[in-house]
Order: sequence, then structure tokens, then C-alpha cells
Amino acid sequence: MRRDERKNPEGPTGLPALLGFFILNYGLLLLVSISFFDVHTPVDNRILSPVYVATLTLVLCLSPNLSTTLIQGRSIRIASIIFCVVFSVSHLLGAIPWLTHSYSNGLGYASRAWKQSALIEHINGLDSKVPIFTNGPDAVYILTGRPAYMIPSKVDPGTRLVNSNYPYDLATMRKELEMGKGVLVYFNKISWRWYLPSEKELKKHLKLHLLATEEDGSIYQVERKGNSAAGR
Repeated sequence: MRRDERKNPEGPTGLPALLGFFILNYGLLLLVSISFFDVHTPVDNRILSPVYVATLTLVLCLSPNLSTTLIQGRSIRIASIIFCVVFSVSHLLGAIPWLTHSYSNGLGYASRAWKQSALIEHINGLDSKVPIFTNGPDAVYILTGRPAYMIPSKVDPGTRLVNSNYPYDLATMRKELEMGKGVLVYFNKISWRWYLPSEKELKKHLKLHLLATEEDGSIYQVERKGNSAAGR
């Protein structure tokens, strides 16, 4: 069979077209999501990883046709092989330290720092009936199995509009902390929730009484009038 007869003009074009369609629609989906639904959507390495993989696959699919069209001979093939080797080695060198660190210390809430958190140990020692308000309810639930409530947000992270109910939400939280003898746990390691009030703001508006402090955060109770008078 001749080389011309083995060519299938319809075969190799299917996957590149599908990949191009996916990349275009994924980008449009992100644009629509950020514009109309959730402006807080992070355009980072994690969310763009599907586009990255699809683009690499698309380049691999198109490279034989491009090399045949642009340059005839061995030079382009040798250059392509060198580029692929350098590209693979650079990624491997970057991946090895990350894999070593993740294997030794874990990632996210599964990391050694979170699992050995002194603040989490304090929470484990609390009565199970004590309500917990915190800037990290996900961390509390994952690491202790206890439900926790998010402290009120000053800004809606989806729309970036100021929360007009914030004073009411803050007063409601204070009331629930007083009635249920609850605690407020503030993790200073959680810095990505920019829309929440700072620890300093909460201490000012709620008149908090410090129960415990550790390197990774503090635990407070609302200072009651009786306790305040007694301490004077």
C-alpha cells in the first residue's frame, strides 16, 4: 500500500477539533461564571489545568502535520525531540520537590501543620454541646468531626457587594454565643477569606474574652456584663 493511500484526512482532524472546541468553551464558561455568577472564582493553576492538558494534547496532535508543512527533513524532528525532552525534564524537576513535600507533610487540611494544630486540640477538648463560630468551619469539621458556624461576612464573596445585614448578623452571632455559652475560634492561618472581619474587628465589636491562644489562632468567649463588672 502506498503512503498516499494510507493517509486518512478525516481521522487525525477529529481529536484536534474536539480539543479546540473544549478549550474555547471552557474559557467561555469561566468568563460567564466570573461575570455573572461568582466573581470570586480563582483563575489559578488548578482551575486552568484542564485547559493546560488539552492544549498540550492539541500541540502533540498537530505537531506532525505542522512539521511536514513547515519544514521537510530531519532537523525539525530532532528539534521537536529536544524540545519534548527539555519540556518533560523541566516539569519533572518541578514535580519532584512538590511530591516529596506533599508525601512528607501532606496538603491542605491533611497537612502535618493542621493535624498537629494546638488550636484543634483545644476544640477537641470542648464540650460537644458548645456551639462554635469560626472563620474555618470546614477545618473544624474535617479535623474534629464537629459542626461549626461561619462568622458573618462583611462582603458577599460572589458579588463583592457589601453585606448590608452584617451588623444584624454580628448581633445575632453574639446573642447565640451568649445563650449557648459558645466559643469563637479564629484561625490566623486562614488568610484567603478576605470577605470576613478580622480578629481585631471582632474583638472590638463583640468584647471578647480570651480563653486560649496558640501559634495558629485563638479561642474567645463573649464577655458578659457580670464577668466584666467582676473584673473591674
